[in-house]
Amino acid sequence: MNSDVVSCLSSLIPIDIVRDKILPFTYRPQAAALLDDVRSYYATITHVHNLYLVRWGEDYVDWLSNDVCCFMNNYEPTMHGIVEFYRIVFMRLYMNQSKMLRDVNVPCLVCETCSDIKVSIGLLNPVERIRLVEFFEGVEQDA
Repeated sequence: MNSDVVSCLSSLIPIDIVRDKILPFTYRPQAAALLDDVRSYYATITHVHNLYLVRWGEDYVDWLSNDVCCFMNNYEPTMHGIVEFYRIVFMRLYMNQSKMLRDVNVPCLVCETCSDIKVSIGLLNPVERIRLVEFFEGVEQDA
């Protein structure tokens, strides 16, 4: 956001709101588990993008998306259906949290913005991300 816009908008907020509500919030440390999750996500997404860029060149995104989908669906073709692990992971999405497992929406598996890769890896926990990287490195060795 442009600093002029921020200055203009912040001048509209009463000073007591900034002092009593906003500033104290900025000094609160985040939970260690959340910070570990963010670090894990960043390390994983960077590693797998680099791994696939070296292996497949500039057109690696489709391969990566396919392999993320393969991992999430326990190596079963999605044309045979979505397995329980895939649904459990996507149950972590806000829109799915109150649904029964059979009713969980799994979004478009492949899209041009590669958000499917980011969302899928983002929904995994750090232990699952380690398994994902191990799977990708196994795919790399098999190639």
